[in-house]
Amino acid sequence: MSNDTITAKIFTYDNVPDVHKVTVEEATGTWCGWCPRGTVYMDSLSKVHPNTTVLIAVHGGSASEPMLLSDYASGMSSKIEGYPEVLVNRTYVNDPSSAFSLYNAHINDFGLADVGLAVNYNTSNRQAVTTATITSAVNIDGDYRLACVYTEDDVTGTGNGTNTITGDYDQVNYYSVAWNNANGYTPPGPLSGGGHDWAASANPVPATIMEYDFVARVIQGGFIGQTGSLPSSMTAAGVYTYSFPAYTLPANYDPEKMKAHILLIDATNGIIMNGNSMALITVGISDPASGKYSISLSPNPAVDQIYVNLNFKDRDNVKLVITDILGKVCYSNDMGTILSGEHRLPVDISKLSSGTYFMTLVGNNGTATSKFVK
Repeated sequence: MSNDTITAKIFTYDNVPDVHKVTVEEATGTWCGWCPRGTVYMDSLSKVHPNTTVLIAVHGGSASEPMLLSDYASGMSSKIEGYPEVLVNRTYVNDPSSAFSLYNAHINDFGLADVGLAVNYNTSNRQAVTTATITSAVNIDGDYRLACVYTEDDVTGTGNGTNTITGDYDQVNYYSVAWNNANGYTPPGPLSGGGHDWAASANPVPATIMEYDFVARVIQGGFIGQTGSLPSSMTAAGVYTYSFPAYTLPANYDPEKMKAHILLIDATNGIIMNGNSMALITVGISDPASGKYSISLSPNPAVDQIYVNLNFKDRDNVKLVITDILGKVCYSNDMGTILSGEHRLPVDISKLSSGTYFMTLVGNNGTATSKFVK
């Protein structure tokens, strides 16, 4: 059903949610030779639009897939035709190369309600409880539901270099020039991103150098959301909360690299109206740069000037970007090459209006984001 449109409801409204985020669900798998394309575009989205996307990689398509999440993959299979593909707000399905054009087409969609969330993670028993807060922009009647997805970044595993055994984390790679030449095929062309030059890499790419991001670990409430998580009638400016059951992280999951995502779903047509994300453990940065940068802001709230406190593990070329809650870029400063170590930089925010903003550090190693209020 590539490029097919799913029937949507029509709303007339005077108010809109403060924040609308585009949810991108990627159908992927280690067994899929074209799936590096999805890796590249998901990684690019995370760097270019870190504050206005909800990114989830759903591994499926094979019983031998090591990161298989069967119930989620089953829901995806009802929407997609093959691998890799992306679902954007579950309104359009297409090749990952269309991700940016689909983002641009949907970022201004009516989000129906603001989606907030709070994550309570207990380090002693490794249990996470996520509570969603929905603030409706309009009067709403219908079957709207919430789902909670936990994802993990920098996922690694073992493999024998062939991707022929169950649970093998080697990534099949049809972009490999060497493999194509050896088998008499014409290489499909260059592909670089997500930490790899795929054309210059082997097929498969050994598990020893693979890290997988946005990996869906569990979906609470099911593919179309939890029945009864929201009332059948909601009023404009009304606030509604729902807490999902405690989720116990398996021993091999790293809570510092995990996020919770809340999806607001119209159960009558399956469309994701809005969503939001939060790290299980807030360490002042946003993945995938975890461990590469740290960023904190002071004072916060600030008036005319805010100090950006940075710590670089490695030398990098970076820029600072300030965006508002709608994703509009309000400030951008190309900082050039920054050496490893600690840095403290003043930023003039006197021309910004009062409100909530995101300070994002963008570099070759990823992004790091911190929120502040003026």
